This record gives sequence, structure tokens and C-alpha cells, in this order.
Amino acid sequence: FVSREVMHIVWEAVEFIGNTMVFLLAGLLWGYEILDDTHVSHITRWDVLHLLGLYAALHVIRGIMVFFFWPFLNLIGPKITWKEALVMTWSGLRGAVGLILAIIVDEQREISREMGAKFLFHIGGIAMMTISINATLCPLLLKKLSLTRPTSLSKRTAQHLEEKLYTYAREEFDDHEKKLGDGGDADSRWKDVKFDDIKAFLLQQSHGADHDEDESDVATDDREVFLPGSELRESELRAYREVFLRFLQNEYWTYLEEGQIPRKGRVARTLLMSCADGLIESHKELSDWSMIKSKTGEWQLCPCINNCLARCWPFSQWYWIQSLFPSSWTVDMWTAYLTLCFLEAHASARDQIPKFFEHEAVFPGGTIEKVHKESEEQTKQAEATKASLEDRNKEAVSHAKNRMVAGRLLMKKWEETERYTREGVLPDKAASHLLHGIHDQTRQLASGNMYKPEE
Repeated sequence: FVSREVMHIVWEAVEFIGNTMVFLLAGLLWGYEILDDTHVSHITRWDVLHLLGLYAALHVIRGIMVFFFWPFLNLIGPKITWKEALVMTWSGLRGAVGLILAIIVDEQREISREMGAKFLFHIGGIAMMTISINATLCPLLLKKLSLTRPTSLSKRTAQHLEEKLYTYAREEFDDHEKKLGDGGDADSRWKDVKFDDIKAFLLQQSHGADHDEDESDVATDDREVFLPGSELRESELRAYREVFLRFLQNEYWTYLEEGQIPRKGRVARTLLMSCADGLIESHKELSDWSMIKSKTGEWQLCPCINNCLARCWPFSQWYWIQSLFPSSWTVDMWTAYLTLCFLEAHASARDQIPKFFEHEAVFPGGTIEKVHKESEEQTKQAEATKASLEDRNKEAVSHAKNRMVAGRLLMKKWEETERYTREGVLPDKAASHLLHGIHDQTRQLASGNMYKPEE
């Protein structure tokens, strides 16, 4: 892992550009080919009827395939409901790959122009119809099947957080105004500025009297149908679990960026994957530690071979070998990292998230309490694993804690060095020398995760 910006922004941008270019080029080529006079002359009204028949047949065939493989899909992953199976049947879109293959067929000299034109028309027509019809109606289908978050819940969340932002801006202004009046450390450029004069430039509450009335009606209606086991309760539980898991995900990224967990190895990947899997199955109770525990059981297929590789030169000097075939010490170190980070992140989430949704403005108290109980159950399992590890290898836990603190302090040194450079206190050449030394210390710290301290 380099940074979360690389993982999310850069790769998402590359994916977006790649998909856009492929669809754009394929669409332009198909449009140019199908509108050519030599192709249009081969298309008849029967071809249009055949296209409609193919469109209907594709959905029937896809539905039969989903129904046939439904039991097998349930055996290898999360259980699929009939609603999800229906969406899988409807959301099968055809796109750029089929268009490109149709264009390749049309360009073959061995194939007649009439046959090539029909290939282009039918494959391109199917792609156009699935994108324009299926993709357009898919959100409506999801909403009808109650597979999306209720609109009222999204509105309440946005309204509540917008009010918090407005209140935050007002409090910041009042605090700065108070410092100016007391002669404290405040920006003198703010002197004589009145909040009423700048109110129009701030993010204001976008709901007037009528809007307030509508929102209160929506909230009241939601509360009336809020019953144990109702769809609204499930939607609120799912929404809060998603908030909880995204908070955990951010905490793990913070630990990674602060140097508390190694960028290499399987610790960071396992923690982040536990949140990603949880977000996919947010309709179920939290089970992120269970997922982490199952992953740790896959690290050693044969402990004897792994321990032997850890002692034998030159395999003991190759980081990727030690990561691929971790010794028992390495596994204990990784487990210590996982338990310590997991316990801290969950405790922080239970403490911090309710502060954003106080007074049950968005989520009822029962929803928050239930998800927190699920978190506590997972925490108990992590604490049991930690206690077992301390009984078995207390040195590994202590060593992991030392590594986490050392990594955090090294990152602090890195940040402080960069601050010296930005403020002009430290020349670039001297800063480069210091940063090189910190980087070398960080690399030694990371390699030390694989070996006992005396080694």
C-alpha cells in the first residue's frame, strides 16, 4: 500500500478513463459501420423483429442460468435472495467487448457483407437496448424490491449533518470573535467582521418552513412503521453498519499512514478487506473479526516448512518469501497487530460515531445499541484471541506494541522534517539526507516484523 489516494483516486480514475475510452471507441465504430449505406441496405423489418426477440430471449436464458446455478452460488458465498436473483437477471448489460467482436467479424473477408451487417445490427442493438432500458430501469427495480436505502433516511442524514456543519461554522466564528475580544491569539484580519454579513457566503440550512414540515412528516411516517423486523428497521440497521464499517476503514488507513502497522505483509490488507466484505454484507450482523480470524488460519499450510524457511539462508533474507510462507513468530506478530488495531478501532467507533447522530436525529437509539452490541461481541472474540496469544507468546505482543510506537514516532519525524522544509527552515539537500535516514529506519523496522528481536 502506498496511500489511500493511490488506492482510491488514482485507480478509480484509471478505471473510469479506460471504460470511457473503450465504450466511446466501440460506440463510434459501431455507429459508423451500421449507418454506412452498404450495411443499411442489408437490414430489413424482420431484423428489427429478430432484435426484439433476441432481447426477450436473452432475459429468459439469463433467468434460467441464474435459477440453475442459484444453489451452487449459495454454497460458495453469501446466500442469494430471490430479490437479488431477479436483479442479477435484469442487470445483465452488454457493452464494448461484444461490439468490438462484432466489428472484427464484419471486417473478415471470408464473411459476406450481409452477414457482417446483421452481426453488427443485432449485437449493437442488444448492447444499446440493455444500456438504455435495463440500466435506466434498474434503480427503479432496486427501489421496488426494497434493496436500496429509503429516501427519507438519506434525507434525514443529509439534513442533520448539514445542520451540524452550519452550527460548527457559527461556533468557530464565535470562538474566534471571543479571542479577538480577549486579546488572545487570533487573526486580526477578522476584526469588525459580523456573522450576519457573511451568512450568505456560508453553507446554510437549505430547508425552510415548508421543507421542515415535509421532513417532519416523513420522519413521523417512518417512526410509525418502525417495528422490530420491519423493512425500515432493517434499512436503518444496514445504514448504521455501513457508517460503522466506513469509520473502521478510515481508522485502519490512519494506522497505516501513521506507520503503526506495516505497509507490507498481510495485516493492512486483512483489516481493510474485513471492512470491504462487511460493507457488501451490511444486511447481516457485524462479523469482521470472524472474517479476520478465518484469514489468519490460512497463513500457514505447513508450519514446519515455514519455520524452516525462516531459519535457512538465503530464504530468511527474502521479504517476499517470509511474507508468503510466514513462520510461527511472524504469524503471532501479525495476529498481535490485528488484535491491537481491531480493538482500538472498534472502541473508537463506538465512542465517536454517536456524537455525529445525537438526539436520535437520524438513527433511533435501538439501532445504534444493536450495532454496538454486535461490535462488542466481535470485540470479545478479539480479546479472547489476544489473551490466548499473550499466554502463548507474550513476547510477540510486546514486540508488536514496540514496533507500532516506533513506527508512529518515525512517521512523526518524517512529518516534522517536511514541515521544516515547507517553512524554509531546512534546506532541500539537508532535508533529503534526513528523510533518507528516516526511510532507512522505517525499512529496518518493517523487516524486523519477520524476526525475533535477538535475531
